[in-house]
Amino acid sequence: MGRPARLAWCAWAMVLGAGLAACGGHDTAGGTRPSDDPTSLPSRTPPSTESAHHFIRRWAAAEARMENTGKTAEYLALSRQCPVCRSLAHNIARRYAAGGYIRWDGLRIDSIDTPPTSQGVVLYTVHAHSAPITVRDSPSRPEQHFPAHRVTYLVGVMSGRRSYGVTSVTLS
Repeated sequence: MGRPARLAWCAWAMVLGAGLAACGGHDTAGGTRPSDDPTSLPSRTPPSTESAHHFIRRWAAAEARMENTGKTAEYLALSRQCPVCRSLAHNIARRYAAGGYIRWDGLRIDSIDTPPTSQGVVLYTVHAHSAPITVRDSPSRPEQHFPAHRVTYLVGVMSGRRSYGVTSVTLS
C-alpha cells in the first residue's frame, strides 16, 4: 500500500474510531435484558428497557446508516456528548455536500465486554469486524477502497434519563 493510501486508511480509521468512542452508557440493573441478544438486529428506536450493549449496537448501526446516506441526525442524537462523533458527522455531511459518498456495510460486533463497575461513564471494549469501505470525497476525486479488518474500540457510555449516550470513542 502506497503512502497516500496508508494516509487515507489512517485518516478513515481515526475518524471512524473517534465516532465509535463518543457513545456510551452503563446498565443500571444487573443481569441481562431482552435487548442483550447478540443475534438481534438493532432497531432505530430503543426498547422500553434498553441495555448498554443493545444501545452500542444501535449506535453502531446508526453510524453505518449515516455513512451510507449522509444523514446525520439519528447518529448525532445518540452522540450528543461526543466531540469526536460530532466531528465525524460533520465530515460525513461535508463529503456528501461535495457530491462524495461512502459505501460501507458497517461493523459486525463480535463482543462487548462489560466492566465490573456501573457508575457514571463506563468504558466498554467492543470487538468487531469492519466491512470493506469505499470512500469518494467528491465527483472529481477517485474512489478509495479499504479492506475488511478487525477493530477494537473503547466506547464510553453514560446512562441518561431515557437511554444512553456516547461520551467518547477510542480506537485501540
